[in-house]
Amino acid sequence: MENKHTITHIEIPAPDLNKAITFYSKVFSWETEIMPDKTYAMFRIGNSRTGGGFDTSTKPAQEKYGPGIVINVDDINSKLEEIKKSRRKSYPGKNRNTRWLWLLCKISEH
Repeated sequence: MENKHTITHIEIPAPDLNKAITFYSKVFSWETEIMPDKTYAMFRIGNSRTGGGFDTSTKPAQEKYGPGIVINVDDINSKLEEIKKSRRKSYPGKNRNTRWLWLLCKISEH
């Protein structure tokens, strides 16, 4: 039976589409496909049915941050280091569950 309460698609504001794709592809290995109009890219998270899109026409809700995302990772400390090395302005943190990475980041900054 399919769970009706899982996330299947999320929209992430991406003022700079290429920077968003580079960050999420490199750090989390998300597969992406840029749409023909070059203002939107679809992403898929591994072999799951979860994915979404990076949208250049959507402005982040908060100028200081991008979206708040919770991502399940195998080794949270190494993933936090990888995010720091990406040189993006980010505000990562750990959840009580040591495999959940809570991430607020603004990909358009260096």
